[in-house]
Amino acid sequence: MLRKAMLIVTVVGLPAVLGGCASSGGGGRSGGGVDFDDAVSKYLDTARIDLAEGKTDLINDVMNLSEAEAEVFWEIYQGYEDEYFALGERRAALERELAERAYRGTMDDPTAARLASDFLVLRGEMLDLLRRTHARLSAELSPRRAGQFLMIEHRMGTVVDLVVASELPLIRGR
Repeated sequence: MLRKAMLIVTVVGLPAVLGGCASSGGGGRSGGGVDFDDAVSKYLDTARIDLAEGKTDLINDVMNLSEAEAEVFWEIYQGYEDEYFALGERRAALERELAERAYRGTMDDPTAARLASDFLVLRGEMLDLLRRTHARLSAELSPRRAGQFLMIEHRMGTVVDLVVASELPLIRGR
């Protein structure tokens, strides 16, 4: 059960799903002769490619950018994705720690306070990134194109948040 939650948190903690580090840390847990971190890394690589392709297809389908718009948009978007992935890796690390501590019953007040604070700071940074990207797209393309970007990112993020939330354990007890 812990491995399933850790895998889902690692894979679907999407802002991170496309991010860099795939290992869940903790040095190669294994089960049945398979290195868990290696299996997660391989699965993440595939999931990231599939997700990136799906997201690109969705953007192309919804936005239907002209060649000139696409040149501007994709340059801005690549910078956005780079920052988003880095933030996503931090989110995945927080969610992995939350899942581990919740399943093991080792959540104490100082750790809960730290995780909550880190999560809220991270959410603020993600929102700031969206604001900056929206402003740049609005200035360099149009407010309509910037709105389309926000709509797509919001919908994708909502789905990921729902999947992650459904798999993260609640902190029980006092």
